[in-house]
Amino acid sequence: MKGLIKTMFILSIGFIWAQEGKKEEKGYRIKVVMEKDKYQIERPKEVHFVSPDGKIVKKIKYSWSSIVKKGNKWLVEAKRVEGVTERIVLYCTERYISSYDPIKYAASILNRKLNCTVKILNSKGVVYFKKEFQVYEPAEIGIFTWDAGLSWDGSTIYVCYRDSSDWVQNKYNIEVYDTTGKQLARANISQVDEVQISPDGKIVGAILWFPTGAPEYRAVKHLFFLDVETGRTKMVKAEGEINGRKWSCAPDVRRNKKIGLIGGWHDIHIAQSAETSFDELPDNLSILFERGGKK
Repeated sequence: MKGLIKTMFILSIGFIWAQEGKKEEKGYRIKVVMEKDKYQIERPKEVHFVSPDGKIVKKIKYSWSSIVKKGNKWLVEAKRVEGVTERIVLYCTERYISSYDPIKYAASILNRKLNCTVKILNSKGVVYFKKEFQVYEPAEIGIFTWDAGLSWDGSTIYVCYRDSSDWVQNKYNIEVYDTTGKQLARANISQVDEVQISPDGKIVGAILWFPTGAPEYRAVKHLFFLDVETGRTKMVKAEGEINGRKWSCAPDVRRNKKIGLIGGWHDIHIAQSAETSFDELPDNLSILFERGGKK
């Protein structure tokens, strides 16, 4: 009985503390400050965290980078905002140490190991979730390294990063979290080119390119989808040829586990669209497009 009373007391204190935390954030807001570039186009400059009485309690630059020489090495660091809602900010940083001047020898010092951090800040500018990880940069320019994103409704974030120096396999982790830092799903994939998350955070989609063997030696586009609620994954080809007719498509992950597909038959010369769901996704995506005649 004493143990039960003690447990209930601890839970009560935790509940009161959580409610107080929410109470403290009440009235605080997040504001994105814009500025015009040299072409007079407005772009985000800073994110301000504003108190109920209008005071700026914290501000961060929307994007920032620096190169600092320390002894015979260079410290390279970059920070950027990846997503903003009324309640939270997704903030990412990466840094590495180079033995070469990164400005003079940028193309020759690839295959670096980057130290990366993803943070979630609340409306007071307080960090309440942080994930640190290492990323192996590819040995070739233009290959996807890592990315993070926030769902439109602010409920879910994803992190995708290359966790191996093996340039042939190009292996990546995809990890999905809610905004309290609880991991919801994860998957291991390879040959990633692009990642996106649905507006409600229920599906993560990615474009993959797998090399073929002889005699073609080319990359074939595939689509990968992760159901965040169940952890199930699906992968399908996103291009093909049937009876001499070629087709291809790109993904658009949508609410309620819906998947939009844009593309279609090349000989129609007009972009086509189709929609399916994660559960109903066919192995052959070409059946979702109309088989219009040649034009």
